[in-house]
Amino acid sequence: MARYKSQYPPSFDSTYIKATTEFSVSYPTYATASPYSDLTGGSDYNQWYSGSGEDTNQRFHIDLGLAKAIKRIYYENSHTDGIKTGRGAKNIIVQGSNEASAFANLEYLTDDDWTDIATYADQDLTVVKTLFDEHVGLDQPDPKYLYLDNDVKYRYYAIKIADNYGETFMGIRRVELQKRQPRRPGIIYY
Repeated sequence: MARYKSQYPPSFDSTYIKATTEFSVSYPTYATASPYSDLTGGSDYNQWYSGSGEDTNQRFHIDLGLAKAIKRIYYENSHTDGIKTGRGAKNIIVQGSNEASAFANLEYLTDDDWTDIATYADQDLTVVKTLFDEHVGLDQPDPKYLYLDNDVKYRYYAIKIADNYGETFMGIRRVELQKRQPRRPGIIYY
């Protein structure tokens, strides 16, 4: 089984993590990409929410600072204390780019200089999957993964989110972009 390592932006702030809209400063976009944000409990300062009434057509961008070939996305979809899971992102498209102008443009329909990356439910890349699963209705971590058919090193990654699971705005609790770690001879992996 392959091993993966999370790749983070140089800083957890609005310079490196952006979204089309943001509900308020209490639900900052950058909190979703930070491993320091809580995966359980309340959502304040722990996840991104889109603007009120913005339940479709949102973009979520991450600048890794350097180009890297991302092979998997670890995510925890939106919830608050294990409830309000309908805010979670649903149908998505993952994209990569090396153009700063693409990263800066957060208009949903603008795909200039972005390349779509095929997403799968399994690391063998046999079952296509183009949605984030809804978070379980409990106040606990609910880790999920999307595997990417991607060998290209991109500095910028985007998640285009078409809709959610039925609320009036959307959110994501955690997103981590991950590289596949090479196996080293003589080391036993469990």
